[in-house]
Order: sequence, then structure tokens, then C-alpha cells
Amino acid sequence: MGPFEHLQMDFIELTPSKGYRYCLVIVDVFSRWVEAFPSKHADAKTVAKALIKEIIPRWGIPQNCRLIMVPIL
Repeated sequence: MGPFEHLQMDFIELTPSKGYRYCLVIVDVFSRWVEAFPSKHADAKTVAKALIKEIIPRWGIPQNCRLIMVPIL
């Protein structure tokens, strides 16, 4: 296992600011490196956009992604 091969992801709810209500947090299991992206929605489209535009261009395609998605109340 190496850097950015295995990722864990989850959304956290924020105090709304400028339309952003959530933060997508992506953690590399190997290095424990954290990436965070503010978001207006907690959905699959947001996850895909972050992976395609931010993570994959810099770190490559991960072997495994785990989205925890604890229900946000």
C-alpha cells in the first residue's frame, strides 16, 4: 500500500457561509494526508467532482475509495 491508493471520505456539516453548508473531507489512509473541499451539497456529484478535478490529477487514480456518509441530521 502506498500514498493515495486507499482513500476514506466523509462530509461534515458546517455553519452555512456564502452558500457552503458542507465540507467533503478526503483522507489518505497510508499517509493520513487530509484534503478538504467546501460544498453546497453532500452528494455523489460533489465527491466525483472533487476526485476528478482535484485528487486524480495530483495523486493518480486510487485503488480503493470508502465513503463513510454518516447521515447528516
